[in-house]
Amino acid sequence: GGNPFHTPEVLLVSSKPEDLIYLVFKKNGEAVGAAVGLSLEKSLLKFLKVSKMLYLPTVPAALDGVHVDDLFDALIAFAKGAGYKTIEVEPRWGEDFSGHPKLKPYMERRLLEFTIDLRQGDEDLLKAMHQKHRKNVRKSSGNGLELAWCANLEEFLKLRDMQQSSSERSAGKGNDYGIQDEGYYIESYKKVYENGPGKVMFALKDGEIVAALAYLAFGS
Repeated sequence: GGNPFHTPEVLLVSSKPEDLIYLVFKKNGEAVGAAVGLSLEKSLLKFLKVSKMLYLPTVPAALDGVHVDDLFDALIAFAKGAGYKTIEVEPRWGEDFSGHPKLKPYMERRLLEFTIDLRQGDEDLLKAMHQKHRKNVRKSSGNGLELAWCANLEEFLKLRDMQQSSSERSAGKGNDYGIQDEGYYIESYKKVYENGPGKVMFALKDGEIVAALAYLAFGS
């Protein structure tokens, strides 16, 4: 039941190796769940240690039949025993636990996810799309777009340029979000995209990059 956020490479882009923590959930001596996270210390004035926080980038992975309630009960018990004051769990690419009665009071935000089953035929995929997107797909198919894989760091940094353009357009519509600096992208390339598990695909028109897609692959 794992996903790419259960791999340390993703966290190591912006975190120290010594901050990583590996958790295994066991029942009757058998491993039934696992998580990778960060053990962080919040500081005051950069030198006074205030409190410890346990951060997980996604919900713990678990065997089929293991309920998320049991995992979080065990996680809370572990964190209390280890001296953590707070737990933060991102909703990315994980099970939707917003209905968990013990956790619901602590929900601050939700992340909307969707799944596209690429095992379907092209026509079935198009039927599931909004009419506007169907029109754009058909239009781009006739515009001579070519696809290419990102081959090196220089090309990868063009992904940042594309995302910056998207950010500026989005800000004009009232949905403002920032882009990380170039150093973050360089670390991302070295740890995630140069040798996997991430990949980057470019769409080109007359040899010029007009769109980019960065993604993480997992499973079989």
